[in-house]
Amino acid sequence: MGSSSSSLNARIIQYRAALDAMRHGQFDATVAPDADDALGLLGEDINALATALHRRFSELTSLQAIAERVEAGLFLDDVLERVYESCRSVIPYDRIGCALLSQDRSSVTARWAKTAASAPGLRVGFTQPIAGSSLERILNSGQPRILNDLEDYLAQHPASISTRLVLAEGVRSSLTCPLIAQGTPVGFLFFSSRSRNTYRDVHLGLFLRIAGQLSVVVEKSLLYEELFRVNEELLAARRALEEQATHDALTGLLNRRALLERLGAELSRVQRGTSNVGLLLCDIDHFKRVNDTHGHGAGDVVLREVARVLAQSCRPTDVVARYGGEEFVVVVPATSASELDAIAERVRRAVESLRVSSGESPVTVTISLGGALALAGSAPRADPLIALADAAMYQAKRDGRNRYVRRQQ
Repeated sequence: MGSSSSSLNARIIQYRAALDAMRHGQFDATVAPDADDALGLLGEDINALATALHRRFSELTSLQAIAERVEAGLFLDDVLERVYESCRSVIPYDRIGCALLSQDRSSVTARWAKTAASAPGLRVGFTQPIAGSSLERILNSGQPRILNDLEDYLAQHPASISTRLVLAEGVRSSLTCPLIAQGTPVGFLFFSSRSRNTYRDVHLGLFLRIAGQLSVVVEKSLLYEELFRVNEELLAARRALEEQATHDALTGLLNRRALLERLGAELSRVQRGTSNVGLLLCDIDHFKRVNDTHGHGAGDVVLREVARVLAQSCRPTDVVARYGGEEFVVVVPATSASELDAIAERVRRAVESLRVSSGESPVTVTISLGGALALAGSAPRADPLIALADAAMYQAKRDGRNRYVRRQQ
């Protein structure tokens, strides 16, 4: 009797130790039932509890890790990429897809997919109506759907194009869940496997938790993407306004205001003794004759072509602008008198060889150029420098046009 009582106490102590270990998070604790009596059956129940708790703890740990990774994403594609890389520990799959509902919830469009297949069958952008579809029934029920034999499903629903497409990827079973954020459906998440009979009811609870977490993140990502898009549009509009404020609408060159700002900055460097700066004032010869003979439309084409040739003939560091009417200005930083002369002559020859198509015969034009050079260490101002180049340009006109004259301060 004493021996039996001692054995009973030892078993109870063992069971209590296992339960205490589980209470402290050690779910791998097991007992040896030793007998088929009632206490032995209790031991088996303790082992089953330990197994269930261990599985549940592993799932929760995995779900927490998945949630942390998913919530770290901002854009939807990044979020779904994180889902694909994170969920293998809790759900089997060879493919994950995400489809989003249209704003009026009349259709659903494949937004993202990642698959082990070399040639995806159901591609991003595939759209189908919701009304009357199996996805509508999933939305109405709010519950996931398991299809463990897609070939059999297609045989029963031959009109299902999406099933036919995923079958072409080698998919044989799928788990579909609605994405519902704060009571509002936003789309669907699809886990798919190349094997039949992959999914069981045990996966549904996990899938619902993942989908629940993902629904909120998807909504956040979509809002973030919309904010990003709107911000990009605002930035583009701002850049367009800045472009309009600083550039000539006809030629695309800097306008007079922007030119004077750039010239002022270069003259400040001259005053600091950093370098010389040259200025070329260019005027199209007999431009009124072009307008009178060929029309103002042809005149606009000539202005654009001369502007293009000027920009191409100057250095990348030079500043080319439309000064007004048929006049252009080139600011030439860090230059010498000989280099300024060479640039002016290159520009003159390029315009002289220009042939602008207009009507039956091409239009040819020439330009007269006046140059002025501000020397490093001097204290030049914009207006006198421009006036000096202007006087040189009119001297070129008086000397016969299609030529270049430079004057020194």
